[in-house]
Amino acid sequence: MRAIVALFIAAFIHANAMADDAVVIDKSKTSYWVVYRFPGAEAESIRAKIAAEPKIEMVDWSAFKADPQTHAGAVIIKDEYPGSNLLPGVLALLEKYPKTPFGITWTGGIAFTRNDYRHAERIYRLYQERPEEYERSKVSGERSRDPIFPANHLDPLLAR
Repeated sequence: MRAIVALFIAAFIHANAMADDAVVIDKSKTSYWVVYRFPGAEAESIRAKIAAEPKIEMVDWSAFKADPQTHAGAVIIKDEYPGSNLLPGVLALLEKYPKTPFGITWTGGIAFTRNDYRHAERIYRLYQERPEEYERSKVSGERSRDPIFPANHLDPLLAR
């Protein structure tokens, strides 16, 4: 019985600690936004560091979790992965990996590595400068060739 009570108390403490968490959304790039979840205890020091950055905002984890589309979905200009459940996947990543940055790309992909971020920037530039060439050369329909294909990160990181 004591073990059950201890587990219940530990789960309650963990849930309450997460309720105080915050999410930083770095909107400084047009081709992707980066989201991080931080413990509530660190929120004030982070808020002070980002205060002078107009394209970086902080929101409560509970608000972000309740409506990720409002807080981070606007970066998706051209959703090339319909049905990927990107935002629920990003929520799961933030839940499982606090303090880890994840990029949401303009195509609805996920950037996690330096190569992913560079790819998102390169294809966005091509889309802006030569949209016809972008459409001819895009790899978003080919999971094996597309570094930002959502399932390429969601599946291994969430053990699916």
